[in-house]
Amino acid sequence: MKTYLQMLAIAILFYSCESRNLDAARIANIGVELISSDLNQNESIIIEDVVLIGNELKEKIHTIKEKATKFEYLVKKGDLEKPYGDASADAVLSIISDYKGLKIRLKYDEELDKYHILGWMTGN
Repeated sequence: MKTYLQMLAIAILFYSCESRNLDAARIANIGVELISSDLNQNESIIIEDVVLIGNELKEKIHTIKEKATKFEYLVKKGDLEKPYGDASADAVLSIISDYKGLKIRLKYDEELDKYHILGWMTGN
């Protein structure tokens, strides 16, 4: 019985760690698609891995794209520190440019196999 409980505990631990693995390449690709897409506020844009992109975020990305010449994408597991985050995001996608940076809070939805954008902030 003890061995069975130990195996069950190990299996649960393995599953919980495995299910929370961060797909950094997939998240970074969201950033690439956001920058390479034609983000017109009046039109819907579909990025395969994102549920919805709000108009304010589309406008901010458009502004950054107009003024920046190069981009870099970084992915961090977890959320932004308070007061910008509340520990509900699974990852933060940072889009770094030579103009201004953008950090996007993402929450993975297993049922949709997509990410929800919980919020975003700009900075240097």
